Amino acid sequence: MTALESASDPTAAHPFSKLGAIIHLASLLADTPSDDPAILESLPQDVVTALQLNREWMHKKFPSHASFSPAP
Repeated sequence: MTALESASDPTAAHPFSKLGAIIHLASLLADTPSDDPAILESLPQDVVTALQLNREWMHKKFPSHASFSPAP
């Protein structure tokens, strides 16, 4: 439950919730219609840094919309 509670502002949570931060980033990415990896640059730098994410790897592995199954 702590992760869900901290997802809206993960850097304000004490202690820091990695899962809350991941949920936060996932929700930001889910709300964008773009499948261009450049969208990754719009993610909050403080959260990306706190999670020690590798931006280069994220750019290489960013999925296209076509790689997902269509909704039923």
